[in-house]
Formats: sequence, structure tokens, C-alpha cells
Amino acid sequence: MLLTGNSTDAVLSEELRRVVDWDKDLPEYVFRSRGFKFLFFERPIIDNGDLLFDLISSNAQSYTTDAWVSFGSPHAAGYAQFYFDEVDLAPRVSTLQKDFRDFFGGSVDYPVLMTNKNLDWIAFESSHEELGVLAVRSDGGRARKFIDRFKAGTFIACEQMEAGTPAALQLQGAYGRLIQILHKNYCF
Repeated sequence: MLLTGNSTDAVLSEELRRVVDWDKDLPEYVFRSRGFKFLFFERPIIDNGDLLFDLISSNAQSYTTDAWVSFGSPHAAGYAQFYFDEVDLAPRVSTLQKDFRDFFGGSVDYPVLMTNKNLDWIAFESSHEELGVLAVRSDGGRARKFIDRFKAGTFIACEQMEAGTPAALQLQGAYGRLIQILHKNYCF
């Protein structure tokens, strides 16, 4: 269900303001703090039904809290949220994908963020870059459990972006300098 205006979750919006620097965009570092493990994915995440479903399912199994999609900046007009719970997940994913094709009739905008209520993980994608970033709080067991649920090759890891490695050369062939810039800004 798309929530707009006063119906958005104000607590989630405020927490996102504290964690994300809304004045920045990818490939810049868009988070206000460190303490995350970073992985990268091809955008748009909402069009990738398997990844979208896996993110929401892994969240439910690892963190047992609801997942959200956030459209636009919380302090801008047109900000909206889409809420997921574990009930009727497949139809909700289908609805989100269908309605996102035209940006909910032009009523939502980038950046698109996916997260859970506790902000244990945040997937951030911009309209300007081919890759988005998944930030997972480095809390040990639950973070590892969350990440390990995905198939190999789902995400690009920082280690794959290290200059001179065969993986980095292959990625640079596909994404150009974006790989070097993301590695510099996120893989420290």
C-alpha cells in the first residue's frame, strides 16, 4: 500500500533523515555514519522481482520486522512509502512492480530506498547511476544471516571492485569508472 502525506510513517521518515544525507546522491557516500557493510546491485531493484522478494523475505527471517520502500526525500513534496508485511507478500510485490512502472502515476520520485523499520539495512538507488548500494549494519550474526540468504552473484562485493583484479576489470568493462568511484567512496 502506498502511503503519502500525513499517512507516511513519521518515525521511519525521521530515522531516514538521520541516517541518509539527502543532499548527496550516488556515487557519493550518501550515509551520515559508518558501521555498514556495503554491497552493490543493478537498479532498478523494484523491477528485479527475485531480488525484491528475496530482500523482503530475508528481512523477515533475519530481523522479524516489516520492510518499507521509500520514494523521494522525506523532506520533499511527493515523498511516499510502500509498506510490506509478511501477509500476502507476493501480491504486494506484484502491485509495487506494476505501479512503479509509471512511478505511481507520476506521484513518486527518486531516490528509491528499501529498508526495514529498524534500518538494519538500507538499499539506496539513484536515477543517475546504474548501480545501487545495499548498506547492512555490521551487527554480526543477524547481518551475516541476512546477506547469506542471497544467491552468489546477486550483489557485487567491495572485494570484487579492488583495482587490478580480474573481477574489477570485468566490472569496469560493464560499468566504467563507476566501479572505481564506488570502491573509493564505500570500500574503506
